[in-house]
Amino acid sequence: MGSNDLKDARWGLTIGQVLPQVHDLVPEIEALIGDVIEDADDNMWQRHEIERQTTGGVPYTVVRYVHENPFLTERMRAITEAQVLQSVRGRAQRRTADAQYDHFFYTDALHDNIEIDDIVTTDQLYSWYEMLADMGIVPDLNAKRVACLNELVATILADRFADAKAVENHRDYRRREFGETKEALVDAHRFTDPRAYTLKLPDLVFAVPVLIDALDDDDAYGLIDELIADGTLPAGTELKTRRGERENQKVNLKSLKNLKRGAAHGTA
Repeated sequence: MGSNDLKDARWGLTIGQVLPQVHDLVPEIEALIGDVIEDADDNMWQRHEIERQTTGGVPYTVVRYVHENPFLTERMRAITEAQVLQSVRGRAQRRTADAQYDHFFYTDALHDNIEIDDIVTTDQLYSWYEMLADMGIVPDLNAKRVACLNELVATILADRFADAKAVENHRDYRRREFGETKEALVDAHRFTDPRAYTLKLPDLVFAVPVLIDALDDDDAYGLIDELIADGTLPAGTELKTRRGERENQKVNLKSLKNLKRGAAHGTA
């Protein structure tokens, strides 16, 4: 009867096959047709772009590779496009209307029988939170107030997001398509023993509470220095000095309170 281990899978991913070399296919085809294919290596794959549309009317491009020898073309398509088509015929895709399943294709060679609903970029698939977690720093979503979050993400991931608006759009997409709410992301960083800090961006009122995957304060400050080489955030050494100043203020305040208690006790 077979197994149905993927019946509860939420999504699947198909990565396209590598385009085979012509000379690797020639011996097989010659054996099948009983004839010699002359000068096959001199006639490499010809690349053609074909415009298609998603089910919602959004244009996109697929690629077709052909050879002047039709047998080579068909064998190549069996290895590439037909394999991609076969990947969406498994049991995971056999769902009722109330059991949602999404399948993603990371390839530009799609079979004609596959209909595409939407086009997404790899950045949309790779969560902003995962990007930060891989770098060793995430916002503390357990904090009572997490303001200026988009600005912080845009600053640290400047190579991914042009500005805070781009981060907001990405987060909206992740919420809509993957249910990626703040509540769902809490503690998803997989840090063993995170250390808590606050980072404040220039020209913004609020600081952002963050968790850093570090062994100690010096390790955390070193990571911050790596992330903010352009000076857009306070350097790790500056944060270390600030923390020291706050600790000294706490000690002085405690001493002052004890002194007042002592004075009050002496005059009673």
